[in-house]
Amino acid sequence: RITETEKTLACYPFPFRFEVAYRLGEETLEVEFLTTNTGTVPLPYYAGHHFYFNVPHTDRSQWEIELPFAKAGRRDEAGNPDLNTVPETTTLANPELVDRFQTTPLRTTFATTNRTTGERISFDLNPPGNAIPWYAVTTWSETPESDFYCIEPWLGLPNAIHHGQGLRHIAPGASEKAVCLLRHSSGK
Repeated sequence: RITETEKTLACYPFPFRFEVAYRLGEETLEVEFLTTNTGTVPLPYYAGHHFYFNVPHTDRSQWEIELPFAKAGRRDEAGNPDLNTVPETTTLANPELVDRFQTTPLRTTFATTNRTTGERISFDLNPPGNAIPWYAVTTWSETPESDFYCIEPWLGLPNAIHHGQGLRHIAPGASEKAVCLLRHSSGK
């Protein structure tokens, strides 16, 4: 749980409470965000995950990812979204996926699967208990040689506080809950 401090209020002038709960199952990870407006004016916000997966860069071409979203893009030089691509099923080796966000989900579940081993990581963006829609999923890795890959559900787009796409507002005294469920299966 975090709340505002003098330092946060200097940059983000809104009182809030942000709580994150992690629930581990044998093959699942459920993460719940609970954001509460403790102030007297609407609270603008968006939050997101930074799930890092251990994927050796030499294995990226084995990992196929479904992308059931209507739009995709990146930030332009001014930091605003430029949604100019339609996502497709591809592999994590595709350099076009790096630092790209996919928006407008066509369904709330998707997965990445290792074509060799059958190992699978699935994402459910609307499990029981979820109250608000997830806006986007960002795919990212630091370099082509990094031995990790990030698949990140977000409630808004990067820099939403400035351009507004995906920016949420919570009324004074109200809360919003967003839940994401990841499931791992070992495959063959």
